[in-house]
Amino acid sequence: MEKKNLNRIIAAAGVLQIIGAIVVYSQAATTVILEVWAAITLGMGVLTIAVAVTNHRLREIRDALTPSSGAVLPSAPQSERIREELAAADQSRKPDLAQVGAIFKDR
Repeated sequence: MEKKNLNRIIAAAGVLQIIGAIVVYSQAATTVILEVWAAITLGMGVLTIAVAVTNHRLREIRDALTPSSGAVLPSAPQSERIREELAAADQSRKPDLAQVGAIFKDR
């Protein structure tokens, strides 16, 4: 079974727990034990949904960080070259202080 479908099933189970807890609580107006059980079930439903959402997000993060099967990670020299190019691009975006001073002198 695909993990995406499994997370949906887990979330659906959480929703059913919450619905069941609400139904039991509405019928248990006189019994404290059933009210406590409903509150615990409600909490479990919320936690079940949180687990499904967290699993989904962690899978997205892991998939984004893991290269696909055909991807090749850059070697150390390539990584260094890429860093240098990024640093050069960052430097080119910074304004020249003389140009900035000239703009303010004109005003």
